[in-house]
Amino acid sequence: MGYLPFQCPTCEGKRQRTEEDGTTDTCSTCRGQVMVDPANPPVGGMLDVLSKIFFGA
Repeated sequence: MGYLPFQCPTCEGKRQRTEEDGTTDTCSTCRGQVMVDPANPPVGGMLDVLSKIFFGA
């Protein structure tokens, strides 16, 4: 069946997430696109980038 994009687990498809103090911000996981593409996952920081460079993804 291949891969299928799935709904963002962080913002639950709302494009924004509410912080504890009540402010809203664009979701950092899906970047406001509602869906997460498993073929192009969000970067997990500099260590994640370096491990993909040296060891592949």
